Amino acid sequence: MKNLFILLMMMIVSSAFAEDDISDLKVGGVEAVEEVAEVVDNETKRWSALGSFSYVDTWLPGKLGATASYGTDERVYEFAYQRGSYSFDFIIDDLGKITEQRFHLTTRSFAYGGTFNYQYGLSYNTLKITLGSDYTDALGGKYDVLQVDTLNVVWGVGNRWKFGEHWQVGADWFKIFWPVLTLNEDTKFIDKTNDADDEDDAEELVDTIKRVPTFTFVHFEVGYRF
Repeated sequence: MKNLFILLMMMIVSSAFAEDDISDLKVGGVEAVEEVAEVVDNETKRWSALGSFSYVDTWLPGKLGATASYGTDERVYEFAYQRGSYSFDFIIDDLGKITEQRFHLTTRSFAYGGTFNYQYGLSYNTLKITLGSDYTDALGGKYDVLQVDTLNVVWGVGNRWKFGEHWQVGADWFKIFWPVLTLNEDTKFIDKTNDADDEDDAEELVDTIKRVPTFTFVHFEVGYRF
């Protein structure tokens, strides 16, 4: 009888330990599944579309733009377009109009986790200056454009926040566009003008555009992730 009682107690204790092991196994299994699901979600490639506004920017501030983005939570590849334009001829006829456009292809890395990111890549920049009548009247209104197109290296840092599954808000705090190659120059005005001062001013302007990097200091984005 005593041996039967001991055997019964051993079975009860073993059963209790087995239940604890099964419970731990279930909890561990659920946690493992959740971790795998999180890794898979982070590695899922998705498209995003964003609108942008560059408040502090050179050469022209207040650029509007759009960005298409594709990638994971750790790295995305982006194609962006920005444009800014200012017309002065409705105030002073001899000033004309300035238009700047950027097309850039970059990759944005979230290597440190969280919202912080850095980006790098290439951009195609074009700056077009439509000269006013003070410069072009002597040429019969012809050759009224100065335009320089450059290939640039891009680097920048910023943050991008996600809200739910779809909405994103981003801020690039600093970006530099460093010209490395001049792809096109429309400088017929320099060759045609007879005014030495105008020629010197135009040459200096073109040379500056070709050599001096441009910057973005406050660039905002809002977009939707599909």
